[in-house]
Amino acid sequence: KKQNEIFLKYIQHKIPFVTLKYAMTLDGKIATSTKDSKWITNEKSRRFVHDLRHQHMAILVGVQTVIEDDPMLDTRRDVPSRNPIRVIIDPSLRTPVTARVVQTATSQKTIIATSNQVDPNQINMLESLGVQIMTFDTAHDIDFKALLIRLGQEGIDSLLVEGGARTHGHLLDLRLFDKVYAFIAPKLIGGLGTSPITGQGISQMQDAIHLNNIKIHTFDDDLCVEGYYKP
Repeated sequence: KKQNEIFLKYIQHKIPFVTLKYAMTLDGKIATSTKDSKWITNEKSRRFVHDLRHQHMAILVGVQTVIEDDPMLDTRRDVPSRNPIRVIIDPSLRTPVTARVVQTATSQKTIIATSNQVDPNQINMLESLGVQIMTFDTAHDIDFKALLIRLGQEGIDSLLVEGGARTHGHLLDLRLFDKVYAFIAPKLIGGLGTSPITGQGISQMQDAIHLNNIKIHTFDDDLCVEGYYKP
């Protein structure tokens, strides 16, 4: 089942297998108070993340990650690899046309999930640059259940979610994930840095989501906890 987990989930439910991935310091931060996050984990851990990108058909981030980090969200390995389809959660369509995910949309497919109430001219501009726009009936947050259904209809069988914290929080609140890779670096930064998952959260410890089939990976001095969510 583990070897075929993506195939089994997609065939049975017609929606992608969803993996949450994040990296944090030993005191639970994904960035400093000044938003600096490069790099929490070491090079060996980051190479493993590129293996994960190769294994998933699509990668998902929130628009704030695009604005703050301007990532490529591609796969960089020493052997031939596939680049994942990029999915951006952007209800207000704030993705800059100068962002690298937009400027390279003709060579690496990019999907932006947004509201059907945004400026049509902005949609036309992004589409002219090769971006695929998915609109949803919302003025604020994207309906993640509806998004997963749409992605499944596009033939996307797996989704690696790389944040940020608000996106992870939504998926956790809705229990719309299957697996977690949590990288932990032996570093302490203190202060008011950001935690890896926000959202509404859980009020009682007895209701906390418990991961199963735990496996611990080590990448030099980094740890990575791999686990599954089983409803």
